[in-house]
Amino acid sequence: MKKMLSIWLLVAVVAVGVGMLIHNQMNKNDSPASPPHPQSSSQTGKDSHKPEGLRYIREIDESLLGQNVVTTGTITRINEEDGHVFFTLTDKKSDKNINCVLFAKTNEEHPENKNLAKKSKNEGSSIYVEGKVNKYNGKLQIITWKVFTK
Repeated sequence: MKKMLSIWLLVAVVAVGVGMLIHNQMNKNDSPASPPHPQSSSQTGKDSHKPEGLRYIREIDESLLGQNVVTTGTITRINEEDGHVFFTLTDKKSDKNINCVLFAKTNEEHPENKNLAKKSKNEGSSIYVEGKVNKYNGKLQIITWKVFTK
């Protein structure tokens, strides 16, 4: 009886371990550390001012939750807290906006993102952001991992 109980316990521990490995691997694949980047327009030969797959802010809705997007706009608000950068990106044509966040880890790995976001706010110039559509406190946002200019 003790031997049978030991075998069942071992099977349960192995099953939990395998489940954790699968879960960790799935989360690693969803991580912004290795997002699929759309081709730039210079690679596709199309309009050099519009990245492929661009979604205007007015087009971003709940149907895009969890998806990677590239969008463009003007930063109308920016705030830095505990290494994270929070900003609002506004679509000039529709006056719609979306909140974006650059997490501290992304800023450490790519400080040019934060610097470009701050510079864009000061100049009032348009930028592109690339990230994943998410919902926080009932509002859509973009967890950003790349900020770039036209």
